[in-house]
Amino acid sequence: MGKIKISTTIDEKLVQWIDELVSRGLFRNRSHLIEEVLKYVQKNGVEKIIIEKIETITQ
Repeated sequence: MGKIKISTTIDEKLVQWIDELVSRGLFRNRSHLIEEVLKYVQKNGVEKIIIEKIETITQ
């Protein structure tokens, strides 16, 4: 399966955190980290994220 190049805008603090993880060698680069995170969410589902969003909205 091929890969498709995309672009996104991410909060500066998240990018700093991503860069720290990359600099520690936990991921090869930003793209690698983001792809692994998306694979994890795809595998484990988004239910927890959705529940947290709903709870934030109803507060």
